[in-house]
Amino acid sequence: MKQRHKITILTLLALPLILGFTKWEKREKDPFITARAMPFVYPSLNGEPKFSSQFHFNHINRGTVLNNYRGAGVTVAIIDSGLNTTHEDFLDGATTNISNKSAYVEETGTYYSNIQIQSVEEHGRSIIEDTHPEAAGHGTNVASTVGAMVNGVGTAGISANITLLVLKTNYMFTEINAAIRYAADNGADIINMSLGAYEESFIDGHGKQQTGIEGASTYFQTAINYAYNKGVTVIAAAGNEKTDHYSYPASNNNVIGVGALGRNTSTTIASYSNFGLHNVDIVSPGSVYVADIGFVSAYTETQGT
Repeated sequence: MKQRHKITILTLLALPLILGFTKWEKREKDPFITARAMPFVYPSLNGEPKFSSQFHFNHINRGTVLNNYRGAGVTVAIIDSGLNTTHEDFLDGATTNISNKSAYVEETGTYYSNIQIQSVEEHGRSIIEDTHPEAAGHGTNVASTVGAMVNGVGTAGISANITLLVLKTNYMFTEINAAIRYAADNGADIINMSLGAYEESFIDGHGKQQTGIEGASTYFQTAINYAYNKGVTVIAAAGNEKTDHYSYPASNNNVIGVGALGRNTSTTIASYSNFGLHNVDIVSPGSVYVADIGFVSAYTETQGT
């Protein structure tokens, strides 16, 4: 009796397996077995009328990177002099890559700091217009290098599908400090600061006097750490004074300092670029052809770290 019981149990256990194999043999062919999704093809950079003038693209591994990745879903904060908000490279009909969180970060205090932040969302794009009395156009040049849209007009940005978080300042330390924190709190994945200061006074490589600001080495560090700890990549220009004196924020911890390559070269450092391992972590093209201020289709060749 025990032996027959064992046989019965084994037979019952085997039955589902037999039925399963029988059903497997009769499965219908999967109609999607040969179906294949196609990757979306980016519009050609060559379709931008002024792309042929953008010689800096020859030195950034364009073929293996830019044909497949252009920064979609990434927000880059540009802490600078603002932006030519009506330029065709940033505004194409109703389409723009300027974030509504973009803002004018202004120091309004005289003895004590009093930062005022006015956003595009509340005040319109004119609040970030690139009108600095001494550096007008600088922010537009930088933003264009990074994020000029590929839209069939003008030029192309290195990462044309990013969102630009434009933070206009007057380059005051307090403004930059506040802008770093604002960027970190308002969706920035990357912060770019093409600006800097020195703590020491010295004669630079061009024979010009540079006046140091005491405390420059530590002033930005807390705000930088705040952004870094929120996962933001912080990038700063190494400086254009042909020196190895420490430039800040490029020489701060948790910052990628960027030096410059010479015009239309991949191997030679620009004659004006700062140097030294504390200033420079990487180098990139120093001369670029990009959007400018003045009118909706203004362009210029400019250079810097």
